[in-house]
Amino acid sequence: MHAKSILKFIIAIIASLAVLCIIFPDDGIDLFGTSLKFPSIAEVIDVTNDTIIDNEAPRAIIEKRKSDLEIVKENEFKFFCENNPTRFFMPGDDVSYLDEFFKLLDNAKNEHVRIMHYGDSQLECDRISCDLRSRFQEQFGGMGVGLIPVQQTIATYTLAQSIFPSEVSRGLIYGASENRVSHRRYGVMGQVTMTGGTTKVKVTGLGKKYPISSKFQRISVSARNGSFSVITADTICALKNVGTDKNSIYTITLPNSVGKATITLSGEAEVYGIMLDGVAGVSIDNIPMRGCSGAMFTDIDSISMSPFFKNENVGLIILQYGGNSVPYLKSDKSIETYKTSIKEQIQLFRQLSPSSKILFIGPADMATRLNGKMQTYPQMEKVVNALREAANEAGVAFWDMYLAMGGRNSIVQWVKARPQLAGPDHIHFTQKGAKEISDILYNTFQLYYKFYRYRNGLDEVSNSSM
Repeated sequence: MHAKSILKFIIAIIASLAVLCIIFPDDGIDLFGTSLKFPSIAEVIDVTNDTIIDNEAPRAIIEKRKSDLEIVKENEFKFFCENNPTRFFMPGDDVSYLDEFFKLLDNAKNEHVRIMHYGDSQLECDRISCDLRSRFQEQFGGMGVGLIPVQQTIATYTLAQSIFPSEVSRGLIYGASENRVSHRRYGVMGQVTMTGGTTKVKVTGLGKKYPISSKFQRISVSARNGSFSVITADTICALKNVGTDKNSIYTITLPNSVGKATITLSGEAEVYGIMLDGVAGVSIDNIPMRGCSGAMFTDIDSISMSPFFKNENVGLIILQYGGNSVPYLKSDKSIETYKTSIKEQIQLFRQLSPSSKILFIGPADMATRLNGKMQTYPQMEKVVNALREAANEAGVAFWDMYLAMGGRNSIVQWVKARPQLAGPDHIHFTQKGAKEISDILYNTFQLYYKFYRYRNGLDEVSNSSM
């Protein structure tokens, strides 16, 4: 058979199938007790919908997202930046927005660089942050878990922590209103511990799963007034005030890295946080705020925050909020009000730390029962879009976690997955799910980092490495 005849035959078959698509009843036909159905033209040619469907496993979405990040050419990178669900939405579509942060990473073996990861209860237990930290420290150096509160009320995967006396006075900018303090000095973690007399904080790195972050060499305290010392297996010494005013950073560098220490807080002081870091490399702070919308930083007295940003080399600030607001934002007006408030928070961080880059991460998919079935909140996409606009208008980057995990109703499938990737509340990730999201986020960073090096002639990039 000639090639022309074969082509005519194929075209005839396709045309016949197209006719069947058009004339076949939508609800099918009954033939000897069996229902026969045929797809419509729209179903055959629709390839644009990237939203997860009810019978599509989250694993398929996760693997697709990861494979999408294997970019091999510059034009494919640009296509990724414009179309891929895992891309960063850069302010003004400027793919070089994170370049200054990447320069700090390249120099991290010589100078310590800090990444601050703020969020709501999705970050509790050091979820997401711990795996990001592990990956960054493996590649760029560093050690320790970074910034921790004086009193850790929720156990983490990475650090065992205890305090004596067990009852201390705390103030929180988030949560119940009775936790507020009149002076509004909460520090960068949004919480303050008021000490009197002697308070001891014992910390032990949990090295089995996260061996790099389980050790630390530099111990620092962000505080107002007071005096501070540290005891390790072979060291007893005082922390030195590296600032010039009452609100300051007290720090010491140990001769060797350790996995255990006891920090003593003496006198009347307001303590905003303790840092367990390396001398160089990357630190990632995990700062979860249960029930928080992310719209309260402007209520903190910036005097208690400024010394931290003045003394610490903060290269990147990640703000991950929105989930606690989704159930309550039911009108366009309320969503617009929330958007305005988030822009104000971003602008505050830009003022406090002008050299830092900022990445705002929108909420993960969340479901509620609608018509007897668990479904994504109806206003979810409007809230995500408003937050993306807020980030762009404030001049910072945005990452759409909702889209990255599969879009509408993806949380339902993450709950059904085995092993489970999200909990039965259809809101929070399991540890396994948090690691998957963290891997996708880190690989996205990696893609932009490789392209930064490629654009600046820092690497001989081959098809296998780009």
